[in-house]
Amino acid sequence: MKKGGSESVKAGSVPLRPPTGSIGCRIIDEMRRCTPRGAAKPWKTAENLELVERVSGAGVAVEELEAYIRGAAALVEARGEALVYWTVRQLFTAPTMDWWRNKVEAMHYAAELRDAHELDKAAAELRESNERAARRAQQSAVPAQLDVRRAVAKGREVRPEVAQRARIQDLSAGLVARLQGSQGSNACPKCEAVVMASAAKCPACHQVLIDERGHRRAGLRTVG
Repeated sequence: MKKGGSESVKAGSVPLRPPTGSIGCRIIDEMRRCTPRGAAKPWKTAENLELVERVSGAGVAVEELEAYIRGAAALVEARGEALVYWTVRQLFTAPTMDWWRNKVEAMHYAAELRDAHELDKAAAELRESNERAARRAQQSAVPAQLDVRRAVAKGREVRPEVAQRARIQDLSAGLVARLQGSQGSNACPKCEAVVMASAAKCPACHQVLIDERGHRRAGLRTVG
């Protein structure tokens, strides 16, 4: 029940407006704001405030506690934990607090891996697109411009982080080629057209190319 700016519960009544400097009220306010749909919002009881203040008093920064609360809310929203466990006691007492923190960290790490995989995939697709453009340009005897601005000029939207990842992949591929003694391009043994070091066939006469070990070139592949 809400009356006169406070909430009355069995454990006591605490004003909704947190006193200046009260970390417990600030954290419970944050917890109430991001409570997942279907879960019960925590009350500002003396017991709940004490649990939060005890963790804060152990040296955990308030910003870290707020990030922890938001991560826990996202975990519940993703059905990584049941709604019934969205309580101050669960999130701020041992041993359940350590369990929640580990689950939140694992969720963030998995999201980072997914983001990195998507960037790598998009960068590889951009590099393949540029290589195809280079081969088409060779066939028409028009110098190929592989700069990302060329793609943008044609109306393609390239995310800056994808372009940066593609540049890193190009640098890595060039380093590997130099270490293996490759110059990055070769002449076709049949028609002497210039072909990319990663090409499996000549873009002009479609001659199957053989690498220095006598194996058929596999060409560029998308990883992942």
